[in-house]
Amino acid sequence: MKILVATGGAPHSEKALQFTAALAQDTKASVTIVTVVRQPRHRAEGQSILTRSLTILPPHIYNTQTKLREGHPAEEIIREAEQGQYSLVVVGEREQHGLVTRFILGSTAER
Repeated sequence: MKILVATGGAPHSEKALQFTAALAQDTKASVTIVTVVRQPRHRAEGQSILTRSLTILPPHIYNTQTKLREGHPAEEIIREAEQGQYSLVVVGEREQHGLVTRFILGSTAER
């Protein structure tokens, strides 16, 4: 099983990583952590998010890799999911989305 987990470094992303860790432990799945930056100048920040994400996963989940992509978060996550032929994609979602905010601004998790 191959799991893709998307993170932006926020608390809800950390919950997604914790969920993925538990699932990977139970299924012996490989895990790919992806983060997306909108512009090349944010690559260092993206790399920092990936490095911090690796500390959230327990060390016994050996088959883990990271990927940094540039572009629109939802589109790049979908592109990675399709290209990598993952069995499961895990994306955290903020709990405080109101209906108006969700429909006007959208949600990466929903896309």
